[in-house]
Amino acid sequence: MSALLRFAHRALIVLLALTVLILMIPVTMQIGSRYFEWIPRYMWTEEMSRFFFIWMVLIGATVGVREGLHFDVDIWVNPG
Repeated sequence: MSALLRFAHRALIVLLALTVLILMIPVTMQIGSRYFEWIPRYMWTEEMSRFFFIWMVLIGATVGVREGLHFDVDIWVNPG
């Protein structure tokens, strides 16, 4: 079971890196289209950047919890 979890963890890290790399494409196109007239303004770049940003956050949170890097928030203080 631990070998399967290690494989899933590595696959999520690769998928996270892939979403970051893919996210850079539409964001760069959006920024470039604001400053250069020869770059067309596509509407799909906004939707694609939102889609990959959401998945990047969800996969990153999953990897963070697995590695123990995610944070906890205590709402109720335990009396010492």
